[in-house]
Parts: sequence; C-alpha cells; structure tokens
Amino acid sequence: MSNKFRIMTLKKIAASAGILTSFACVATNASTRGTNITSKMETVNQTSEQVKRAGILMDITRDSLLRPANFKKALLNLKPGSGREDFIFDQVTKSCPFDNMVPITVPGPGGTKITYKVMPDFVMIDGQRITMSAHTAQRIANHCDLRMPPEKMAKQIYDKAETKVRPAPLSSEGVTIDGVFHTGKEVVSRLLMDPRAAAAYNEQINEAMKGKEGTLSAGQMKTLTAPSEDNTDRTFAGGWEGESGQALQGYGRTIHGSGYHDYSTGARFASNDVVIEMPDGSIHKVTLDQIMNHKDWFMAVSDTLGTKKYKI
Repeated sequence: MSNKFRIMTLKKIAASAGILTSFACVATNASTRGTNITSKMETVNQTSEQVKRAGILMDITRDSLLRPANFKKALLNLKPGSGREDFIFDQVTKSCPFDNMVPITVPGPGGTKITYKVMPDFVMIDGQRITMSAHTAQRIANHCDLRMPPEKMAKQIYDKAETKVRPAPLSSEGVTIDGVFHTGKEVVSRLLMDPRAAAAYNEQINEAMKGKEGTLSAGQMKTLTAPSEDNTDRTFAGGWEGESGQALQGYGRTIHGSGYHDYSTGARFASNDVVIEMPDGSIHKVTLDQIMNHKDWFMAVSDTLGTKKYKI
C-alpha cells in the first residue's frame, strides 16, 4: 500500500467515525471560549468591587475567582464527608477553564501522532494538592468538560514527566501533626483520610519539588483514574511511582467506594481537546471522547474502548 493511499485511508476511517472536524468549527469554539473567559473576568471585576464595599476579606484572582483567603485553614477544618467534598467541588470549579495544561504526544495507529493536554501536577489550590473522592473528581470533570485519565494515559503521563518525586509514605515513616508524632501504624488506623495528614504530606512533596514547580511532574501521589467499567461506584486508582518507576499501588479497581479519599491520592485532569498529526504532516483537531470511542484509535490512550465515568 502506497504511503499516500494509507494516509487517505486513515483520514477516511477517522472521518467516518466523526473524528476529523473542520478548523472553522474549532476556531468558532475557541472564539466562544474566549468570549466566555472575558465575560467571566468582567463578572469577577464587578464582584470584586462588591466584596470590597462589603469589607469581606477575599482572595480574588483570575483562576480562583472568589476564594477565601484562609482556604487552607478552611480545608483543614473540614472532616471527611459530603460537606468537604462539596466545598472542594465549589472551589476547584471556580478555576475553570484551566489554562496551564501541557501537551503529551503518543503514537497512534498507522504512523499517526496523538497529542492531548493534561495538568502539569495534581489539582492544587494555593500550593495545596487537593485530595478528593473519585465521585467529586468526576463531578469536577463533568462541570469543566475535562476527562479523568484512564490507566494507560496515567502511565504515559508518568513516562513523559520531567519531575518524578515521592516522599516516604506516612504509613512507613509516621508524621508529626500539631506537635504530636503519630506512628505509621497510627496513620493507617486513623489518619489516612485526615486533612492534616494530607497537608503534612503535601508539604513534603513541595519540599521535594523545590525549583521544579510548573514542570510536568508525576509519581508523587497515586492517581485517580477513569474507571474501566462505566457508571461504577468503586474507586480506580494507582501509581505513586516516585523516581524508581515502581508503583506502590498497582492501577485498577480498589476495594474502596467512589466516596473514599486519602492523603496520598490526587486527581489530575486531561483536556477533551486532542490533535492528530497524520503521516503526511496534516493536523486535525478532535476530542478525546472521539478517540476513546473509536475501535482503533482508543488503544493509543486506553486499554478499554469507550469513555467510562463514575456514577454520579
């Protein structure tokens, strides 16, 4: 088969699956997003003046919109449960759309290249990586039109990461909280979901990543992944590879429900916008959903056909 014919065949397959989209449509969507961002900033400016007049102490930025200046303290004081998860959902979704995504390119079928974008680190607010349940992560993904990475994509992110660190697990080294030392056994028995443990471990990650902030990083936590079965209420996660590449927890279905979270598990999202480069160099903009739901293309980023989500 000639190279020209092979490229034409790839394009026909992609077009028949609805993968290839017109640049005009993409440009229109980009323009719409720009309008939405401008409108959002106008709202922020108006709200900022109202807040100032009310004398309320708030931290207002483009990415945090309206976030309490004492966010970290508020998070520390919230016990595990629906109230905490709702607070996290509210605070994280105020940062939509996320504009710090970084590209990752992987091989596709027939000599193509597929480029998707992901967060450079786990979800963070004010330097604090936010531990959350798979249920909350799915809610955030749905709200912001993002996707949770399937297992294969999570491994690709690790492979491409510039920075790979992993402080010692608290379950092995113990942790000092509020001046009191807790053994590893105590961490396992009663502190896994404690927000103070999450804050303490986050500080250790930040220390290990000094000077490398903003780079694509991985291995510092377990990754909440998209489930391999649709509409599930079980948590899928894995990773925590550090520099060695050896995952402390294998990827897949865990024993935990989708409402579970612990100090060492974080969420990282991928954009739904994807670029395919054909062997002839032509570029086509598609969606991750289109890739995931095609019988041939999905294998570039997942071991399971179809976009799978947690039960909401």
